[in-house]
Order: sequence, then structure tokens, then C-alpha cells
Amino acid sequence: MKKQITIEEVAKRAGVSKATVSRAINNSPRVRAKTRNLINGIIKTLGYHPNTAAREIRTKVSRTIGMILPNITNPFYAELVRGAEDQARLSGYQIMITNTDEKPEHEYADINNLLNQMVDGLIIISTGVIDNYQQILRNTPTIFVDRLPSKKEVNHFDTLLVDNVKGSFEAVNTLIHNGAERIGFINSSVPDVNTRRMIGYKKALDANNITYDPDIIQESNRKATNVEKLTGQLIINQACDGLFAANNTIFKQILLKIKKSHIKNVKLATFDDDFFYQFLDHGMTVIQQPAHQMGSKAVINLIYRINTPKLPIKHTLLKPTLKRYF
Repeated sequence: MKKQITIEEVAKRAGVSKATVSRAINNSPRVRAKTRNLINGIIKTLGYHPNTAAREIRTKVSRTIGMILPNITNPFYAELVRGAEDQARLSGYQIMITNTDEKPEHEYADINNLLNQMVDGLIIISTGVIDNYQQILRNTPTIFVDRLPSKKEVNHFDTLLVDNVKGSFEAVNTLIHNGAERIGFINSSVPDVNTRRMIGYKKALDANNITYDPDIIQESNRKATNVEKLTGQLIINQACDGLFAANNTIFKQILLKIKKSHIKNVKLATFDDDFFYQFLDHGMTVIQQPAHQMGSKAVINLIYRINTPKLPIKHTLLKPTLKRYF
């Protein structure tokens, strides 16, 4: 087995103290450029690898961010992760990702596991169920993305989300301008997100003098396994000539039902874009969230919070983009 090179050997070869080697590794300004270059050259020659774990214990800094997602297979979250990872790499951080599968018990476990891994901060896309984050996060710098914590806790954490009210308004308003008069809405079961998207839906109806009808509002379950049935009810039983989906998981199930039932004359709109939409025959209106930007901005804001923990809480709202496929 190859002998592990120690910091003592590097220091001896360079003719400096162990403390100077440690400062050079951590880019301390107290080390002159000539000395740092000498030490880095010796480290490369000897193949020395600093004991990262030991350094984390001493400095209490891991340069690692924990990221908790509800569903990594969702293209929106995959792109959000990409933005976060790109920015983290530029900032000298790495990201540890967990997937809750929309289960609060998994979210609890993931938070504890990441905190035990000594992450410097957390990016959380909540399940929308936990209401005691202040207690379980142990003062860890945290930003909530896409979904807010409960009302009693929202002003204790940085947040970043898209303008759900504006996005829903534009989607439904576009359907109306394209001729839809009776627009069914299949909302998600995630608190806050579904509330804000409902507000936008109602505002679009009001702006076009259309009476709100609660009979054409439905809520999907977490896995959207009931959406095909709901779609049939809205189109066949309620005679909806337009459908608005709260997210792409719901929308894909709507598309499946429409294809199976050979439905042609229903106008469609959804939150979240997807690459394959461009290949479909059925036209649609899409509210595109800036997922990559959301991930990148979340990392920037979190690192700022890590470095300056006493700053006022910051709530960031990004604008969505309307996109149409014909």
C-alpha cells in the first residue's frame, strides 16, 4: 500500500512550519506568493491530499450545500439542480442532493442527515407539510425555493420563487383570448403554490368577466395518479373547452387522457415547459419558470447568507415567461 503523505513531510520539504502549509492550502493572504507557489509545487510532486474531514472539524466549514428536492425526475427540478450545481462549482462549493419523493418523513430524515454531514447551508424545496423548520434546522443558513414554509415561519427564512399569480393569470388569460370560455383547472395539492396559482386563475376570469365556477376546479394527489379521471370529468361531464394544469406532472396525465380518448377541441395551458412538448400535435400555452436561474440564484443568496448571517431576511420573486406551441 502506498504510504500516505503527511503535512509534516510537505512542511519539512518546503522548509516552513505546518501552520504555513495549512495557510497556503486555505489560500490565506498571510502567505507570500513565492512561498505559496513553492508549497503547491511540493504538494503536487509528493501527491499530498489534505485531510478534508479533519479540516472541516477544525474550521466548521465544509464548503458543501445540501439540497432537498421533492422529485428529481421532474424536468423542472432537474434543471433547477443544474443551475445550482453550476453556480456552486463557480463559487467553490459542492452540492449534496436528496430526494424526498414528496414524503415529509423523508424530508425530516434528509435534513438531519445533511446537518450531520456538516453542510454549510441548505436549499429546501419543501413537501409543504413540516411547520417546525426553525426547531429542526438548528440555525443552519437555509433558503426555501419554489415552495414557501408555513405562514408562521416564512419571515424567518430567505425564499426564492417564481411569480405564481402572474404566471397563472397569463396562462388562463391566453386561453380565454384564444376562444376558451369554460376553463377547468387541475391544481396541485402543495400548499402556497396551489393558493397562488388559484389567485391568478381567478384574476384572469375576473379580467374577462367570466364567472368563477368551483365545480370545474379539481385537485390532484401528490403523484397525479387521479388526473386522468379528473380530466374526463371536466371535459365530458362539465363541458370544459379549456384546461389549465398547475404543473407538468399533472399536464402529462392530461395529455395521456386526451390521447386515449381522442379529444381534439380542448385548449390547454400548463405551468412548466418540457422538451418533448414541441413534438406534440396538440397546441398548448406554457408558463416557463426560469429553473436554471432559480437554482443559480438560490446558491448565490445562500452563500451570501452563510457569509453574512445577520443580514435581514430576503424574499426573491422571479418572473415567468409565456411560451406557446402550435
